[in-house]
Amino acid sequence: MKKIIKFILIIFWCILIFMFSSENGEASNSRSSKITDAAIKTYEDVTKKPIPHKEKVRRNWNYVIRKIAHFSLYFVLGILVFLWLREYSLTLAKTVLFSLLFCLCYALTDEAHQLLSLGRSGRLMDVFIDFSGSFVSILIFTFFYSRH
Repeated sequence: MKKIIKFILIIFWCILIFMFSSENGEASNSRSSKITDAAIKTYEDVTKKPIPHKEKVRRNWNYVIRKIAHFSLYFVLGILVFLWLREYSLTLAKTVLFSLLFCLCYALTDEAHQLLSLGRSGRLMDVFIDFSGSFVSILIFTFFYSRH
């Protein structure tokens, strides 16, 4: 039963990633812009100072927030895939390898899918960021599993 639940969580998470990738460029940028604006407002409220060159800072922060979103979504995917594969009688090395391969393949297909979304583009840099998120989470879980 745990295998099925973990697999369903992977499917759910992949659908979530797919839905984000399906958003047109304007909708996707709007979502991250709201987070950026909230971060800027919070910073200004805490420091009681306006941010100089706010529009440039806003663009830069928005870019960083978008990349953090890529990293974070795939960080979670790496965890879910790793934990699901641990349910099978695989060695830790095979669990790591298959988890990484799954996440890399999904990142590649996700970026290819974005080529079909209006105002979006598929970028190898985003594949690298996505895969890095998975790699880091799988590395963390490998460390903890190797100690037991």
